[in-house]
Amino acid sequence: DDFDDFDDDCFAAPESWSDVLDPLCMQAFHAASPTIRAEGCQAIARRAHSTPECLKALADAFVHRFPDGLRRAFSAAGPSAQALAEAYPVASALRLAAGCPAAAAVLESAGEAFLTTPSQSMLLQRELGKAMDILSATKDRGGVVAPQC
Repeated sequence: DDFDDFDDDCFAAPESWSDVLDPLCMQAFHAASPTIRAEGCQAIARRAHSTPECLKALADAFVHRFPDGLRRAFSAAGPSAQALAEAYPVASALRLAAGCPAAAAVLESAGEAFLTTPSQSMLLQRELGKAMDILSATKDRGGVVAPQC
């Protein structure tokens, strides 16, 4: 009986996704240590992949509260392993968000330039290109790409 209560507490949805995501974005985009930033970026990607319900809130955080950090992470991403360790997980989370109708609407409100980057990393450019393609498909299909969010 106690284990059921524990499971309910551990896996219950938070009252506010921004309470969960904003600290991760602060870590990912504003930590002084590159290792800590990379850990924050990876945590964002894990959350996006494991919890589709958070995708709209994640798009809100990227577009409205952390756009400069996001742009900085993408523009700084070159061929180095550290730069990719920070930028690629976030690009992967953005790709997932692009397939969620509610998140796609938030991303579209930021404009196409939000998903483009002057990065020298072909891997990052490819992932953001996929996000743009999915965003277009989500818009064209009325949001049927990821209906669970």
